[in-house]
Parts: sequence; C-alpha cells; structure tokens
Amino acid sequence: MQLHVASCLSHLQNRLFSTLMDLVGSHLGVGIELAAPEDADIVYRCGLPSGRAVDLFEPWYAPVLAADRYRGLAVYFGDVVVRPRLDPRSWLDLAGARFAYNEAESFSGHAAIRHELRRRDLPATFFSWRQSGSHRASLDMVLSGEADLASIDSMVLELEGPPPDSFTVFARLGPYPMPPISTSRNLDSGMREEAGALLATLHDTESGRRLLNEFGVSHMSRVSDGPYRGMAELVRGLDLSVPPPTEA
Repeated sequence: MQLHVASCLSHLQNRLFSTLMDLVGSHLGVGIELAAPEDADIVYRCGLPSGRAVDLFEPWYAPVLAADRYRGLAVYFGDVVVRPRLDPRSWLDLAGARFAYNEAESFSGHAAIRHELRRRDLPATFFSWRQSGSHRASLDMVLSGEADLASIDSMVLELEGPPPDSFTVFARLGPYPMPPISTSRNLDSGMREEAGALLATLHDTESGRRLLNEFGVSHMSRVSDGPYRGMAELVRGLDLSVPPPTEA
C-alpha cells in the first residue's frame, strides 16, 4: 500500500514534513509516494489554501515552535523586514517601496500584507511588487537591496535567516494559525488515528525530540478546521492578484 503525500512550503518545512512522513510510513508499514496536492492522502501547505480546502482536506497536526514568543501554541507570524539603512517611521513612509513576495497564494508572504493594506485603506498599488519564488529569496532580495521590504514566515526567518542584526523587523503581523498537515477526508480513519498518535507523542522520545529540535519545533499539536476557515474569511472579497511592478 502507498500513502500519497504532498508538501508546498519552504525548503525547511518540506524537509520536516518529509521526515515526519517517513516515520509515519515506517510506523504504518506503508510506502510513501509524492503526489499533486489535490491527489494526496496527506498534504502540508499554507494556512490560506488549507482553509479554502477544508471540505476535502481536514487540518490534522501542526508544528509548535519552541521559541518563547509562540507561547506553546501552533501559531506563527509574518515578520515584515526592511532593507538595511531603511528606517520607516510608519507604513505611509513606505509608499512606492519595492515589496518582495514569494507567491500570491502565500498567506504570510502576500495575503496578510494585502489584508493589512486594506485595513489601512491603502490600495494594492501602494507597493511596487516583486515576485521572488520563496521566503528565503524574498529575504535575500531585501538584504541585497533589490527590494525594500518583505513579509517572511517567522519559522523561516528564525531558522534559515541571517543573524538578526543584519535586518530590521518593521512590523510583526499575527499571530496566525501555523500551516497545518491535513489529511484527505477519504483517508482511512484508523490509519489517520494511528499515524496521529505517533505525531502527538513524538516529543516524548529522545530521538523524536532530537528530530523536532532540528527544526525549532517543541511538539506537534492537533488542530481543527476553525482557525483555517478564519484565515480564508480574513481575506474574503480581497482580490489577491498582484499589480505589475512599477519602476522604483
């Protein structure tokens, strides 16, 4: 039997998921095979598409990050970082700034910022948008001066980013529910519960703690649909298409 899995997050998060799925496959005695997200039995992706797909995929477990600011909850932040020597005093100081975003469907990298602009009655054209392809690439664009700012998933920033003194965090958006590992609603319930029990107790073993510590995770937490439906609701009615970049 094969368990079909898919992951659509950062390199770091994809490695965590791959490691966890290898453990699940070994525990259940099944093979692990990569699949497209829509065809997967288990999928790990951003909270926004997870919230939009809850009728087909049920949020299951999410990592709880070990750093103090997460307070033992399955949450993360969008850390808005600005390039060195840029010292905005307010959002209005950033009018026309070059914003690096990973992809349009990313919640922390794009949708949360668009929600923040709407909340402040600012248009999408307030920024000049530059697509990077990943959080890490967005951060590199800011540090090199190719972009003025970006909103970076806090897990990526803490574990893959440069020393904190190389950039300035202008704003911290969130907390938001951590991207979940979700299961197809067609997945066998017995298999789901058995695999879930493994994830829930992983931090109770020395080898499990070592594995989680490598990714800055304290434990895996059971999650439910509600917070992810809320993320989708937060951007309801918001056109997430990105205006073409302007010269800056």
